[in-house]
Amino acid sequence: MKSLTRLFSTTFIVFVSLLSASSSHGREPMNVLLLIVDDLNTWLLEDPTRYSGKVVAPNIQRLAQQGVLFHNAYTASPVCSPSRTAFLSGVAPWKSGVSRNGVKVSDSKVLHGVPSLFRTFQDQGYWIAKFGKVSHGYDTGVKFAASMNHKRTPPPPGAPLNGIARSAGGKLTERDWGATHLDENEMSDKRLADAAIKALQGKHDKPFFISCGLFHPHYPWYVPQKYLDMYPLDEIKLPPIKADDLVGSIEVDGVVGLAELDLCAVRQFEQLGPFGAGNPPPR
Repeated sequence: MKSLTRLFSTTFIVFVSLLSASSSHGREPMNVLLLIVDDLNTWLLEDPTRYSGKVVAPNIQRLAQQGVLFHNAYTASPVCSPSRTAFLSGVAPWKSGVSRNGVKVSDSKVLHGVPSLFRTFQDQGYWIAKFGKVSHGYDTGVKFAASMNHKRTPPPPGAPLNGIARSAGGKLTERDWGATHLDENEMSDKRLADAAIKALQGKHDKPFFISCGLFHPHYPWYVPQKYLDMYPLDEIKLPPIKADDLVGSIEVDGVVGLAELDLCAVRQFEQLGPFGAGNPPPR
């Protein structure tokens, strides 16, 4: 997407932990662009120790090469809302109580009175804008100068198209992939990127803090056909799965899904493992 290319290739992600640092040293406050991409992982950095397959992500790779890359970074939670809330508040999920999706941030007594990252920048005189999936509700008390919500890509005609979505008794699930019927300009991420670029290029009499949260590659994976064409099936390398991958996982249904297991022979699952191959140890 041209807009995403421009957004990633012409800007830097800057995180400022102490906003007063610039003013205390007589420097002009820095503008800040915060990019959040759903379900992204480290494979796209073309590091063979992580993934040796083909990855087409030149703009993010260039951003990593030009900036500071953290090789030993961890998320506060592998779940969407808890990780975002922790990042924006500085309060860990186990302490705030926002430990899973569905927990309302407003129900957390710990977070009452804790200013969000947006509020902190706003209190320092910044122009604040938010586009897309960023906060998951943790932005109360913030007056955004510009904003736009994300929308999920609707399923194409004939969905479900592939894989796990079809295996669930033919019912449509979010774990589906294929070519979208929408024009690229109708994709939510394209619109969000355009809005963020417009905000970046606008005239500001204050320093700005602009956040842009892109939905993809969150499932369902419906994209224009040209992006699927970048990955011919015969060139895709599946990552290795260790035989003891699920050792220590008590809630196996949360890992592979009971709806899918019910469609398989239980004995075959026990003998071949949850992914149909391997030699997992007995539970």
